[in-house]
Amino acid sequence: MRKVTLLLLALMVVLTSCGPVTAVPSVTETPFQAPTPVPVTASSFRLREMSESGFISLINTYVVEEELRSALFKEALLKFPESEYKFKLLGNILAYAPETRHVPGINAQEDVMSWMITRMLESGVPLEDLEIEIEKSELGLYESLSMKNLMGSGEDDLILRINTCKGECKMGIWVVFRDGENYRVEKMRDWGYSNWPQIDYQVFDVGDTNGNGFSELTVLRSEKSGGSMYVALDDFLDHFEWSGVDGMFQRTRFPLISQQCMLLDEIGAKPKSNIGPCSYDWKFINNGSQNSLISYSVWYTQFGCPDLTVQRASVWDGERYILGKAEILPPDGNLTSECQLAWADTAISLAEWAEQNLQQPGWENDQAISIIEQSLEDWPSKADEWWGSASRDYFRLKLGIWRELRGEQDQAISLIKQAATRPHNSEFDYASRLAILYLQERKTEGKVRACDVVDQALYQELFKVISSPLTLNSPSNASKSLKAMKNAWGFVPMDITGLCHSLFMLQAEAKNHHLTSAVTFNDWLKTLSYPIYQNTAIDLNIDGVEDRLVYLETSDQGDLDGWAFFMTDDGYVAKYFDYSVTQDNGSENTIIPLEISDEIKAFMFPSDDSFSIAVLKPDFHVDTDAYFYQPSVQSNKVISQTQPVQIMADVMNRYERKTLIFSWNDISQSFVEQNSIDYVVSQIEKVLYVDQDYLSVINRVDTLLANSNFESDVATLCGISVADDFCVDFPEEYAAYFLYMRALSFEQMGLVNDARDAYYQLWQKYPQNLFGIIASKKLEPVQP
Repeated sequence: MRKVTLLLLALMVVLTSCGPVTAVPSVTETPFQAPTPVPVTASSFRLREMSESGFISLINTYVVEEELRSALFKEALLKFPESEYKFKLLGNILAYAPETRHVPGINAQEDVMSWMITRMLESGVPLEDLEIEIEKSELGLYESLSMKNLMGSGEDDLILRINTCKGECKMGIWVVFRDGENYRVEKMRDWGYSNWPQIDYQVFDVGDTNGNGFSELTVLRSEKSGGSMYVALDDFLDHFEWSGVDGMFQRTRFPLISQQCMLLDEIGAKPKSNIGPCSYDWKFINNGSQNSLISYSVWYTQFGCPDLTVQRASVWDGERYILGKAEILPPDGNLTSECQLAWADTAISLAEWAEQNLQQPGWENDQAISIIEQSLEDWPSKADEWWGSASRDYFRLKLGIWRELRGEQDQAISLIKQAATRPHNSEFDYASRLAILYLQERKTEGKVRACDVVDQALYQELFKVISSPLTLNSPSNASKSLKAMKNAWGFVPMDITGLCHSLFMLQAEAKNHHLTSAVTFNDWLKTLSYPIYQNTAIDLNIDGVEDRLVYLETSDQGDLDGWAFFMTDDGYVAKYFDYSVTQDNGSENTIIPLEISDEIKAFMFPSDDSFSIAVLKPDFHVDTDAYFYQPSVQSNKVISQTQPVQIMADVMNRYERKTLIFSWNDISQSFVEQNSIDYVVSQIEKVLYVDQDYLSVINRVDTLLANSNFESDVATLCGISVADDFCVDFPEEYAAYFLYMRALSFEQMGLVNDARDAYYQLWQKYPQNLFGIIASKKLEPVQP
């Protein structure tokens, strides 16, 4: 039987300040005779010979708060690959640059932390002493946990959680276990920002939830913030289980929504507290024939009423838990009529951004529609008190529009006409005027355009009543703003972003028309009353079926909105993505599909004045992760389709030209912009520390610095390795590091005079910089 041990590790960074600089010696003049000055040049010095201990002592003398300090510890490993201080040097590298991938003696594709742990154990460090060795290497261990049977061996396993904060806090998780006679290390979570209690990672031993003989663990990432009304926070639960077939841990991610909200005594009253009772929960269950992970999110409805609960059941399929659809649980049958109305209003208003993959989302929720319809026939006694004395007319108008979204045209028109011509409360006519406006626009311009016009009217009127919609996010101002709306209109629109939402109406119209061919799709598109500037056939989600990418002018500002229409068995499904372009570019936008994983696809598309990457998640949910206006995109390319996927775009505006680089982040499940100058540094570090091609380093640095420009407000560097005509922002202090890598390359090649000259040049040009200081310490005066 194999003994298995698990370690979960998480690490961070500490930085301090810079030390003094040794001045260049100068000649002392006498008052009687001015001697001929003796020039101090590079030839006045020679390269100092340094032992391993001497060099390590030198680099430990100067501590600065910058990631580049890790380069000095990399240099130590480059010069002394069998150093007895190897683990301490590696610990310092990770402390200052945890995401680094280019370390001497380690393959660039290998995880540095995993390599370090493995070598510690191979060197004879007992498992029980690993915590001490990690702390000796400048990294700290937060806690030890015990876990049983993770690998199916029946043995007690050890879980170590490391959480140190030195400078910016970062956390990663690794698994260390015995595989036969050797130890094996698996990285379970890459480095991610951590700042307890705002951002935290918790580890749970959940046992064998599916009865297959392997214990499992979950890692919960939670993010907290201040209280505001209807703000959903992104948490997620990662489930890990060992797969004997694949020989690795399988991870499945489950979204958890935590809504923080103000709790008011009643609409318009003083807040009772800053944070409402909103939360989430999760648990594993077995009903005898099926194993499931059940997760819940809880949503505030109205003061004095029970919260609305959303449940997601993810079922075990024999290999993993499959992410299930979210479902709104029905309300308690004993609710008062006003609490039933509050529940129904919340259920329909629950937005897609808050709960993805929701069964019967919004107006598709039959029970919510039925409750509101019954409430209009027998209006609850407290409804006027909560929502305003004209709220009955407001709910009738809303129900009519919801019926319109459901494709129930006759019922929709009847309800909206009642709101327009027979208001229940004649003292307030704003709901009636909105209903009249909708019917007029619908008759001439169509449903989608009518929604757009009504929402614009509501939003413009909102600014006449309250100073800013942002006041609703402040406990001290929200009550005042809500009361002002009740006094002005007779009702409170709980969704101030719109009464109708043209985006929702367009999606609903596409679904209701069952567009199953390109012909029916194109005919329907012409009925929307919006100018069409692009209609491209393309396989967006890489499933072998032709989809459509469409740009529509939905405003009078000259901007175009992007729409993706995905072909399914039931016809096209419309999804809006948050990306606008101008209509004067004169050409169609280039679309490049990307495959992130089996479950996640993406597509990128630049235009003349913007650049965007959209991520397509389950149920055709589109997240626009990176979008930039103003700079002109000259060109773009996919650097790598392997993990992590990397994308590069060359942009230029009237001030500068630079390169934007985006890498897929597996933790956030999104593309994040990578510091472009760090990317350049990383490319040269690989050649220096991993490939050890010193001549190429010298040539690259000479080319880069020759093409740099420090005359503008933002210095630029052009000609990076992947494309000679790409440029990046280039802070001047980085030049010192490039010069240092150049000088170090001469030194490693044994060209001592060239190395001496290069270090001297660096010292003279950047005497206050860390690398200028270290360069000066590598030189010693030539004795006469």
